[in-house]
Amino acid sequence: MFAEISLAGSFDCKVEKKYSADLSVVQTNKEIEKYNFKIKVQEGQKSTVTRCSLVPSQNSESCDSYSVDRVEFTNTQYVKIKKFYVLNSQYDIQIFEDLSFVENNGRGSIAYGKCKVGL
Repeated sequence: MFAEISLAGSFDCKVEKKYSADLSVVQTNKEIEKYNFKIKVQEGQKSTVTRCSLVPSQNSESCDSYSVDRVEFTNTQYVKIKKFYVLNSQYDIQIFEDLSFVENNGRGSIAYGKCKVGL
């Protein structure tokens, strides 16, 4: 599975849980479903992370895109992780071998979920 992660062209990640820094729930499951939070990581010469959610008042999706400053791999017998860092905003997303992810948005909250590998 890790070969699939290390060679992926993109990851489409759906947020399933969001927490504040003190681990209290930021959004309920109903809100997460309503706002359809998702993250897309596109790898290439210059990798990007795009974060999207629904804006109900406009009945449309809003997305913010960031250039990735650094990509790191952790590949040990215990853990295999691909990490994407956007340094200015202190943002990172880490994708694990089983395609689960954790996102640190740099503003005191984190999100968890599952990714699918794109081409």
